[in-house]
Amino acid sequence: IDRKLKKAWNQVQEGVGRGSGSSYRERCNCRGAEYDRSINLKNVINKFNGVCQICGKPVDINDRDGNVIGKMYPTIDHIKPLSKGGGHTWDNVQLAHLYAIQENVTGGV
Repeated sequence: IDRKLKKAWNQVQEGVGRGSGSSYRERCNCRGAEYDRSINLKNVINKFNGVCQICGKPVDINDRDGNVIGKMYPTIDHIKPLSKGGGHTWDNVQLAHLYAIQENVTGGV
């Protein structure tokens, strides 16, 4: 994975239970934001029919090799980031893949 993609993935996953010790629930609780337990990757994929809401391309749940994920692997994207007071709620989450998030952040999409 190239450095830009790895950096974007780290930013997306920062504080999301990937070794940081902080889960979505903990992050919402400490900020007073709402948290919906029914939101998980499987349910988000189903809700959005496996289509990235940023670029419109399908995500690929198999785009990984062990712990290394590919550009098309799905992730939960918070429309209003948890760090800015957004909640882990259905009206604030969308399906995206890492490449689309990277391009969206850098202005490529």
